Amino acid sequence: MEQLQEAARLNSVGASRLASNDRSGAVAILKTAIQIMDTISRAPEVEGHIRSNQEQVAGALDMPESCAVMDDTFFVYNRPLLFQVSPQALDLGFYNAVLMFNLALAFHQEAVHRGQAAKFQKAANLYHLCYNLLAGDATACSGALILAAMNNATHAYLKIGAYDKFREGLQDLEQHAAYYAALQSSPSDAAAPFDAKHFEEFFLNITLAQEPTAAPCA
Repeated sequence: MEQLQEAARLNSVGASRLASNDRSGAVAILKTAIQIMDTISRAPEVEGHIRSNQEQVAGALDMPESCAVMDDTFFVYNRPLLFQVSPQALDLGFYNAVLMFNLALAFHQEAVHRGQAAKFQKAANLYHLCYNLLAGDATACSGALILAAMNNATHAYLKIGAYDKFREGLQDLEQHAAYYAALQSSPSDAAAPFDAKHFEEFFLNITLAQEPTAAPCA
């Protein structure tokens, strides 16, 4: 349990670094947290705690106004996430997914800042790891996190000119968004810290996003 609490603490520190625009510091700290989680996942006593289906994002941090919007034409979910360890419902898969999302977001922000295709690709790969960890989960919070990761990966593919994957990403995003919406009886059911405005933005991406005429990142 102490190791899990340390991983959660490091995730919070990494998220704070990311929210203060210290991307390299965030990457180093989040990688350490992921290494701790990898060690925990190999321990025999955690068997049966990989998925609990009772997870909950504990919060999200706002980015400073100067870098809150990553793209004027495609909405990117740009808030690092926090999680809390609950002894009553340990969920290693979900904790790892949150860490992967935050690490992906750090590379994504750096890619936008520097225009580097390799970092966009790295971000996309990590977003895929994030939602693969949650595959088949029908809970509201995991569904929202999958949707955010799919959305952001699709943006990364757009920026590097991987248009086949971009179009495939939009199709997957549309299917998952419709499935997630069916889980909710009203927009207010969106799992915190994802709210109705975020899902409106995801649907706008699905409807309006197009391949650009300009060259992608080199």
